[in-house]
Amino acid sequence: MTDLPFHEGLVAILRHFRDSAFGPPIYELSLGAPNQLFYLLATALAYVTSVDMAVRVVVASSVGACFFGAARAARFLGGDPWAGLAIAPFIIGFLFYFGLVGNVLGLGIFLAAIPVLVRFVEERSGPRATAVVLGTTLLLFLAHESVAIVALVVIAAMIAVRREKPKVLHIVPFVLVGVLSWGFRWAKQGHLSRFAKAYVHSNDMHPYPRPLDRMMGLPNALFGSYPLPVSALLGVLVLAPVLLGAMLVRRELGKNVAADVRRRALFLATGALFVLYLVLPWSYGTGTMVYHRFLTPCLALLVVATAPGPSLRVYLYRATAFAVALATLTISVPQFIDSDQVNRDLDRALEHVERGAFVGIVHLPAANEDERVFSGGAMAARVLAERGGRVVPSFVESPIAPVRYREGHELDELSLRLGSAPAYLQPTCDFQKLSYLIAHSNSPDHLLALARTLVPTAKLVAIEGEWLVLESRFPRVSPTGPFEPCEEVPVALQ
Repeated sequence: MTDLPFHEGLVAILRHFRDSAFGPPIYELSLGAPNQLFYLLATALAYVTSVDMAVRVVVASSVGACFFGAARAARFLGGDPWAGLAIAPFIIGFLFYFGLVGNVLGLGIFLAAIPVLVRFVEERSGPRATAVVLGTTLLLFLAHESVAIVALVVIAAMIAVRREKPKVLHIVPFVLVGVLSWGFRWAKQGHLSRFAKAYVHSNDMHPYPRPLDRMMGLPNALFGSYPLPVSALLGVLVLAPVLLGAMLVRRELGKNVAADVRRRALFLATGALFVLYLVLPWSYGTGTMVYHRFLTPCLALLVVATAPGPSLRVYLYRATAFAVALATLTISVPQFIDSDQVNRDLDRALEHVERGAFVGIVHLPAANEDERVFSGGAMAARVLAERGGRVVPSFVESPIAPVRYREGHELDELSLRLGSAPAYLQPTCDFQKLSYLIAHSNSPDHLLALARTLVPTAKLVAIEGEWLVLESRFPRVSPTGPFEPCEEVPVALQ
């Protein structure tokens, strides 16, 4: 999971918030934003186990919740709960490999909450039912804002299919999400760091893709950056249970009117989410890959809606769903093994970094990186959770992070440069701030070239696998700062 080490760093800061031995007092709480549920759950669990284990447990539970939620939703529709296995290709796909933990957690909650959302429209919506739906919507909003919007799409689809005038209480969840979204953006207005402002500006420079481009990008948006033959195989694995289930469901139409209405609503919601995937921008504010986040829920709803009911042929569907899950796991295992080895090498590299130090991380791209569906360079962010201190770049600069830098302790200029490319490194100035630099590349030549280039300002401490650790030759300084910027941020990032 590419971004998971950055999330783990935030959890570590929360867990050791008042521990001066862990790191400098440069952080302050910034709670109340969307997408923070993962951090709250992992931090609570970190009080009874390690931060690393707490993060792993929450991630594993989130993935498990997706399978359980899909099975529960399918059973609610009168379908076979083995549909929960059929969602494996895109649950262990782009969202997972990229480390979009909020989306994975929110998707599991959403799928399990489908019966609640549907009954809210079907039955007489009194104050108690409304309170339950509002609580569910709030929980989804805290998991990830986009998942709360997905829940609203399902409610709207259910209202449309029933062709009844919506009750006033049906509008309340829409008002809640609108107020929370607007309120958060209003509260953050004027408080964005220079890093966040530059990030927003760079996001706005992305060209607006055409729907045809989005269609061509479906394999990557669902499964991650697998080679084309593997993506094609995963596409077949997705379609097989859906097509088989659709044929079986067609035979059942008319036997259960209520179930038919629910299925039509989910089909309508699936279509609406796919349209959002086609037309939404790449970024909105500081949020990126906005349109990606609606594709996986779209396919999950499609699998749930096509789950067949009990019949003799359902065993064929179960065999197909099981084969899909097994094939997905088989395809994923080599990536897990590769990632584990890179992390083991990183563990050995981190042993050479003093606790509480100020560390910078950079990634040197290599020509053969397309063979992986994860980014090894981001793993270096684990140094914050493992060794404490301060790390740049990190997710502390994000406006939705549960912690932020205290005023006067920001390092926006350095974060922007290191997060962009190693070419922006300014050794003489940067190593007067940084105690260590951790560089990653799966090309040994690139690592050795960087070490030779930085000999006047940093000494080689260790090379472990794909990792290079350099230590500053300048006198050690406190990571609290304040630090003067080396120069203006590169024009391309302003």
